[in-house]
Amino acid sequence: MDPASASSATAANASPLMQLYPHELRWAHRIKEALAKATHIREISDMEIAQYALISSQQQQAQDDAQQQDNDAPNGLLEMPLEQQNACLQEIVDKAYKLQCFRELYHIEAITASDSSSTFILEKQQRMLQLGMELIAAYVKEQQPGHLLSIDYMSASGHYLIVWDRAAFFPLRVKSEPDWRIYQGCTYHLFLIMNSHFQAMRQGVSILLECDGMQWRNYDSQFEERRVVELFNYYPFRNREFCFLHAPTVAILLYKICKPFLSQEFHQKVVLDGKIDGWEASGQRIDGLYKMPTLEESQDRLLARLSTYLQERLHFESTYSLPPLSSLTANATQNINDMASIPRNHLENENNSNQQHQYNYQNNDDHSDDGDIIYDDDEEYQIDEIDEEELEAMFVD
Repeated sequence: MDPASASSATAANASPLMQLYPHELRWAHRIKEALAKATHIREISDMEIAQYALISSQQQQAQDDAQQQDNDAPNGLLEMPLEQQNACLQEIVDKAYKLQCFRELYHIEAITASDSSSTFILEKQQRMLQLGMELIAAYVKEQQPGHLLSIDYMSASGHYLIVWDRAAFFPLRVKSEPDWRIYQGCTYHLFLIMNSHFQAMRQGVSILLECDGMQWRNYDSQFEERRVVELFNYYPFRNREFCFLHAPTVAILLYKICKPFLSQEFHQKVVLDGKIDGWEASGQRIDGLYKMPTLEESQDRLLARLSTYLQERLHFESTYSLPPLSSLTANATQNINDMASIPRNHLENENNSNQQHQYNYQNNDDHSDDGDIIYDDDEEYQIDEIDEEELEAMFVD
């Protein structure tokens, strides 16, 4: 690594958004060792390795919580029996390989740990940014206009919020291989954006799905199977919450069709009867918040914002390197242990008391389909009175 690259890496590693817990760092080094032995894995960055470590650690914690097991040991997955660790490592190697095959299939470059020259890295970043934004723009403006309404980083709680209009999605528009490259290429780069740093990965992605007007033409089983098999099953990310708005019968039926294929952890975070305080009474679709003054202008704003988010991910990925295990000190471990009251799967916002809006789920123990999002005030909103700061405040927990 040349001096300029080393300096950038130091800066990226120093960012408060790019810190790993000690147990995550130890597990990341185990993953890196396993990937190094897998000769078929040719392209992977240290940030992607850390992402696998972070997400798999959270998934294991969620499984332990579901089984009511006490697993607050500081080493996380490394506390499991060796046989179980090896099985988990093999699963990660398989996912990394399939993600590599996905990128090769759709001609998408990846930043790798072997990229050493700062000039080469910068050129690759620019190529990746250009390709990513071309695919996203083709999807947003041409293939499925009006489907993706917004992606915003909720800085108060450190997670991304993505808003879709399901009635504006038509799977039969994705027919040819070039169509699939636009769809899957856009989806892949949106995943990069919503996992732009470790804090966002931990907090997960909140999904709002406007379903008013949704019909059977908005669903295709063969399309769903391919998109899941090619990418969704292998990209490491955390679903924070999945909220249906104005869900008609067809939306509920489609969810029930897919339900057997979803993990229990995912199911627990689905709310079929989602409500936003003060908004439901208006009887209006949520897309009215975003298509202002026109759909075209809202698309341009969205694309400009996504370009900034993608640049951040690519910068971190090209400059981050896993700290050596020797960097773990007794003090660092103690600092993490002092944070034991902060759940690994849902870091609490220390400033909750200063937020205007809070919400929670009201799901029954049997995870029935009548969960609502309930807010703690009766303030009413008109469509032209909601700005981005107010919308963010609604979704801060």
